[in-house]
Amino acid sequence: MALIISGDKSVNALWAISPTSNAASISRYNQDGSSWMQKTTYRASTTAKKTGTASVNAMAILIGSDSKIVRVARILVTATIATTATYQELSVDYVSILDPYAATAPSTLLIPISSDSSSPISSIAAVGVYTGAAPFLAVSVDGYIASKNQFLPVTGTVTRSTGIYDFDWRGTDESFVPTIRSSSQAILVYWQTAAALAPTFTVAFEWTEENF
Repeated sequence: MALIISGDKSVNALWAISPTSNAASISRYNQDGSSWMQKTTYRASTTAKKTGTASVNAMAILIGSDSKIVRVARILVTATIATTATYQELSVDYVSILDPYAATAPSTLLIPISSDSSSPISSIAAVGVYTGAAPFLAVSVDGYIASKNQFLPVTGTVTRSTGIYDFDWRGTDESFVPTIRSSSQAILVYWQTAAALAPTFTVAFEWTEENF
């Protein structure tokens, strides 16, 4: 069933039926001239390996937008660890920036770039990584999204592969994609158990932004 918003497209009807010809038409534009169908893709990545702090849970965070719906498409992390190889669990969680473990700004901010050079700049509040003192993850969380356990080789030792954590929601129905709708909401990437020895890592985010 279609919702007829107005019979007059001059008042910005998304779906309209002409009162004279009974012809149906769809407008792809909002009153501000933006396309309600458009979803711009953005990415942000570390430009070099980062070294975290021992016994600190938080690794990276993406804080949402007050003007756009942000849907996270992918988070890709590679990691090694100092001195002693180990298995380490990395998790992704919904958090509120008012929570004590998400109240500290990231140590290093990443620069969002669009997949299309003609797209506007990203509207997210921030995306970044924690390499120094960071908020310690509280026992109570807003909601677990995903978790992966991988083997981390020793930093500086040549091996076939680093630990790779690939949280990939590309091609997934939107109802299953992590979504945040304000700058008070964020996606936090963190070690489920704080690494006793400082991990060295890279991280890359990919997300889309669309109008409310």
